Amino acid sequence: APANVFHECGLQPTTLPAQDTQGRYRRLDAGDWERLRAVEAAFGDGVTLSMRRSESWWRERTLISWTGGAEPFVYGYERDGDLAGYLVYTVDDSDDSSERTLSVSAFAHVDREANRSLLAFLRRHGAQIDRVVLERPTTSRLLDLVENPDTVTCERTPGPMARLTGFDPLETLDWSGLDRPLTVAVTDPLCGATDGVFAVSGDGIERRDDTDPDLTTDIGTLTQLYLGRYDPTTAEAVAGLDVRTDAARSTLADVFPERPVYLGAFF
Repeated sequence: APANVFHECGLQPTTLPAQDTQGRYRRLDAGDWERLRAVEAAFGDGVTLSMRRSESWWRERTLISWTGGAEPFVYGYERDGDLAGYLVYTVDDSDDSSERTLSVSAFAHVDREANRSLLAFLRRHGAQIDRVVLERPTTSRLLDLVENPDTVTCERTPGPMARLTGFDPLETLDWSGLDRPLTVAVTDPLCGATDGVFAVSGDGIERRDDTDPDLTTDIGTLTQLYLGRYDPTTAEAVAGLDVRTDAARSTLADVFPERPVYLGAFF
């Protein structure tokens, strides 16, 4: 099931907010990958599925054109010598297009000021670029920051798919509030090990196919609950969760709170 959704926004550079920056912009390259990773880790703190790229991922997939297209530009925003944000982007200036488009493939910052300074950096391209396209988490407040938001196109797009391939991750959650085992019927057409009825308790998860379940779910919805994309109430309304007892519903609300989830890379 989709792990998350994101907003793909297109706008004129001059629509982005101006900012009196506290630092400076500097072009970076693959040799700066460790500094970039530190910003990426800060940006993803508290976000489920946030990327933590290895050195090879930075050098071979992020900071070069591994698909054979135009080589990306990499710019960082520094304050007092410390990297506070970065952008990775390409510019489409082919003869087949009537407008020059700057497409951002990576965007991270450590705080609000760095975010606005990176947006201001994109704004300064207004004399050379007709349109900026960038992907943002649905928690982004970009539409609140831009001038003339009615001129911005913003599409809500499904992100990568995800699925649990076993129950080990669920055993790391806090099930201590259970006064008896919770029985869960899971439908998984691809993996027999996660298809059936299971009893969940503080001691772990075991198969109980002869027990009437407290709730039913498909493996995709269970994955979304685990990641935090949905809380149980939302999963009942829009996904494949069916909770049959009030006690089970109360337990699920404690175990599966909604959390920020964002994975922008496809594999």
